[in-house]
Amino acid sequence: LAELRVAFEKVQKSKRVVEKTHRANKVAFRALCEHFGESMQVAKIDRQKMIEFFDFLDTVPTHAEQRYKGKTLKE
Repeated sequence: LAELRVAFEKVQKSKRVVEKTHRANKVAFRALCEHFGESMQVAKIDRQKMIEFFDFLDTVPTHAEQRYKGKTLKE
């Protein structure tokens, strides 16, 4: 996931994505990396793991990154 995030960041910058969209995308990658770990290979993320990930996202409060700075999404 770490390599995917780096590649995606480069594409975002090259396409000049607006800041609001870029921030939302960063939060999504942060959630993926926190949930699966940055060393997780994308090929190993199956349907069941994604269902668990989406269940986890349902527990994260809206604007968690702004409200709870310095904490992980699980905290």
